[in-house]
Amino acid sequence: MDIGYLPSGISLYLKGGTQLILNRNPIARHTMATAADIMNYLSCNVTEFKVLTHPPLSSITDLVRAKGLMTDEVAEIRVLKADNRYVMTVVPGGSEVSCQALCDVLHVHEVTAVSDGDLERLFPSCDVGTAAPFGNLFGLPVVADSSFERAGRMVFSACSRTISLMMEWDDYRRLVKPIVAPIIAVEYSTFVQGA
Repeated sequence: MDIGYLPSGISLYLKGGTQLILNRNPIARHTMATAADIMNYLSCNVTEFKVLTHPPLSSITDLVRAKGLMTDEVAEIRVLKADNRYVMTVVPGGSEVSCQALCDVLHVHEVTAVSDGDLERLFPSCDVGTAAPFGNLFGLPVVADSSFERAGRMVFSACSRTISLMMEWDDYRRLVKPIVAPIIAVEYSTFVQGA
């Protein structure tokens, strides 16, 4: 059964009795926020992934060095407000989101940063400064940079400073159904394309 894309307002019970709540209110507390929950979600959706454990990391650069990864396959999550609506963006490590590109893609007038308090409310069970790129599970639209199509896979925090997951881009796209577009700032896109 593919539960990767369901309308919000539905409760599902996964293996082991974990309740997954897809809620229309993006600031509601969700149970889907731990590394174990994310791995369970991927397994229930018959998705292959690799678990990468590491000492607590404070940056993408630390993860790249610790695991010998390419910067353009490591996903950084940035939650922004687009015309006062939360949106999750997924960009390659070390990249910045182009506000103009995001405005164009979403057909909005303004993109602004969110507060640390907003992030804590959106992802209450995640380690501070971490979130997994599954905005669809939190009622957030997701915009992913198109460079991941070239990379072919992605590595991301599993809401933990000590656990990251690696999965194929095609599987991520199937589960999350993100809007895929070039959204990184120009000065960063040259770096990513040249990698």
